[in-house]
Amino acid sequence: MIKSREFMNIKILALLFVLIFSSSAYAQYNFKKGYIIALQGDTMQGYINYKEWSRTPTSFLFKSISDEKTLQTYTIYNARKCVIEGYVMYERFEVSVSMNENDYRRLEFNVNPPYKTDTVFLKVIIRGDRITLFAYRDELKDRFYVLASPQTTPVELSIKQEMRGTQVATLYTYRQQLDRIASGYPTYTPELRKLIESASYSKTRLKKIAGKINSVNDKEVASGEKVIKRSSFFINTGLNYSKLTFKGQNLVNANGLDSSGNPAYKNETRTHSYLPVISTGYDFFFHPAIQRSYLRIEVMATAIQSKVTSVYKFPRPYDEELTNKYKFFGVFLSLNPQLVFNILHQHKLKIYAGAGVSFRYAFYPEQTIHQITNKQGPGYSDKILQNYFKMKSFSAVPILHAGAIINKKFRASLTWFKPSELTNVHSSPKESVKERSVQISLAYLF
Repeated sequence: MIKSREFMNIKILALLFVLIFSSSAYAQYNFKKGYIIALQGDTMQGYINYKEWSRTPTSFLFKSISDEKTLQTYTIYNARKCVIEGYVMYERFEVSVSMNENDYRRLEFNVNPPYKTDTVFLKVIIRGDRITLFAYRDELKDRFYVLASPQTTPVELSIKQEMRGTQVATLYTYRQQLDRIASGYPTYTPELRKLIESASYSKTRLKKIAGKINSVNDKEVASGEKVIKRSSFFINTGLNYSKLTFKGQNLVNANGLDSSGNPAYKNETRTHSYLPVISTGYDFFFHPAIQRSYLRIEVMATAIQSKVTSVYKFPRPYDEELTNKYKFFGVFLSLNPQLVFNILHQHKLKIYAGAGVSFRYAFYPEQTIHQITNKQGPGYSDKILQNYFKMKSFSAVPILHAGAIINKKFRASLTWFKPSELTNVHSSPKESVKERSVQISLAYLF
């Protein structure tokens, strides 16, 4: 049965998990430097809220350099172009949008694909002197568009799947479209033709073809949008402070004789240790472009130690006295999943808090009591008691974590581990060893 205090700790930890995890579902501002070109042609410099759009955005949240407190929304009705410098560029066009399904379970039988005309933002993939490649995604599917000079309206690169009897046929119309465009330029080589004939309907392959058709590619977008890190690797080192509390009538707590002449015991004995901790792992971002909330998976190694000297006296008439020198050294190897949220989220400084669980495996290279008797003669001798306490090997310990990230490279942190029993107290009340740890550490982020 779980004790009420332990149950309360579990409830608090669960609440922290819910709060941190749910924070990733809320809108998080992530303003990046950029500019908006209005329909009338005016250019407005400022900052644009950059999200990880699963679909092509229909609006952009903007604040100008001169007035960062006022937020403005730009859509197809008042914006011609949106540029987030170093990340992505969108342009407004009225285009024909295919509406055919690419899900084989809902394919139509030899039917011309339906189209609709719509005004949308297209994402610029690569811009050149001959053609520009765009991408567009909605709830139905991904599409690619090409704008060939001197045309002014992009044309969708078409791909279609259809049922022919019981078979699914794929029509790679986009290959013919690209081949017709490429054949009109000196860059049309046998190598390029083969590349087009085998091209998959993907950004990587189509971008490569567009780059080869052009004689000049715009450096601003030729390399594509900035690569966003979806995870971050780190190494961490620091100091583990550990306090061990020994309770019960055992040799570590032995304390001579009481007033009645019987063996006496302290209520508890406490020891402290400061030993190194090392860890490594990954932070997996829920929103990679924002990097404000994330799952941390950490592998950690640390140790604890203790030395205690106690005196156990036998009642009269024995008058034997045992000096107990207890030596303890334990090693913890753990897997620590944590949910983390940046409370302060600035470019050069981030302050975060997190919660998690340390799934810990422990082993104890040394756990002995050297007993030295004050008696000499037959039947009296010094002894060494091995593995005096019966320790648990596996445990799950809740942890809380807080710290700061400086210049995106260094992380200073403080980690608190919930006090936990190292022994199975239900087997014997004399075998109670409780451990409490706090760590300070410094990590380097790659």
